[in-house]
Amino acid sequence: MKSEFETREKNVIEYHRVGDYYLPNLTLPDEGRSYHIGKYGRIRRRFLKEHRKPFYYTLLTQGKLLPHLEEIEQLCSIQIEAAVRAAMRHEHLTEAFKAAAPLTWARRCNALRAIAEDLIVRRYVYDEEVV
Repeated sequence: MKSEFETREKNVIEYHRVGDYYLPNLTLPDEGRSYHIGKYGRIRRRFLKEHRKPFYYTLLTQGKLLPHLEEIEQLCSIQIEAAVRAAMRHEHLTEAFKAAAPLTWARRCNALRAIAEDLIVRRYVYDEEVV
């Protein structure tokens, strides 16, 4: 059994001086892997940092922020692509239509993507109820 002195020595927090204040030397855990944080992950991080500070700092200090942002990135990308494909089928935007009227096809596909992206981002990044 370890003595009380040995236990206390392990939990010692070191400080450094900044002006008149002593700040703790804190570091985040090194996770050892890289994360793919794209457009939607960056938007989510900014939203959490500006509007959900307690949740943001909880994720950050627990080392769960990057996995959360990567999950949001993947979820949004998958949902947007699925929504665009479904809308294209519904609007009959086929390869034949693309060959016949490429500019109209591109315009309509871009509009569908913008609508799908707006809905998905509002739901998963901004935590809004989308009807």
